[in-house]
Amino acid sequence: MSVPSNEFRDYLAPDEAVVSSAHGTIVDDSFRSRGSIGITERRVLVVTDSDRFLEVTHDAITSIRSRPRSTFTSRGFGFRLAVVVGAVIAVAGFVGVLGVQTSAHSFVFALATVGGAVTAEYVRRGGGEGEWPAPDEVWGALRTDRRALGDVLADAGLRRADGSGVGHDDRPVYVLVLGAVSLVSLIGLVGVTGRLVVVPLVVVALAGLALSDYAYRRTKAMDSTGEGRRHERAVSIHLVDGRTVNLRVDSTERIDRALSGVVREPVEEPVVSELRE
Repeated sequence: MSVPSNEFRDYLAPDEAVVSSAHGTIVDDSFRSRGSIGITERRVLVVTDSDRFLEVTHDAITSIRSRPRSTFTSRGFGFRLAVVVGAVIAVAGFVGVLGVQTSAHSFVFALATVGGAVTAEYVRRGGGEGEWPAPDEVWGALRTDRRALGDVLADAGLRRADGSGVGHDDRPVYVLVLGAVSLVSLIGLVGVTGRLVVVPLVVVALAGLALSDYAYRRTKAMDSTGEGRRHERAVSIHLVDGRTVNLRVDSTERIDRALSGVVREPVEEPVVSELRE
């Protein structure tokens, strides 16, 4: 995306004009800021959003290096962090249960309680391949068009293979059995430990797993649509004095091509300014 020339108005000579421009980020050892990058017939100008200014004459540039790179967006990083946080919470809850009473019986009951609940949810989703239709979807289909109900159930994989109607599905039975196993195991865990405090600890473990699972599914969905990553182009301007100006621009910007066109034979005293106010 080009930058309006008035971004550089206070830095241009009377007979100087911007021929190519872009938005980007300048990266220094101790400084990083968004700004505008402009190329004139004489210089490369960088004006940051904090009103700091850098100029490099074309004669000071020895080479240009450009490569694609990708970084996590704030949302993508947040969901990945939530996966880790959820897993830590789940482990902490499970260890807390074992801390109440360390024995083989408490371990088995705790594992059966958590495992039963997790497996029941997995089966409810149809083996991880989808979820049952929401009650309001089924009710809406019944009220409007009974044929639409077949479409709703087909999306959930509840129709027979020949499509002639709703087939038998054993998942509700499995979910009820697994849920009962989890509940009975929880009662057994309370009986073995003799402490009701294990109940909230089990809830904490399940909540951690739920958070981790939700964040993981959101991460996969964002990665599939490209929302979880920001695609950039890293552009390095190598100077005659050995320094390097590092820029980050959007992957669609091809400021590197414009910069490559200004590389010349270096002169004895090129002008390279420091970042300054």
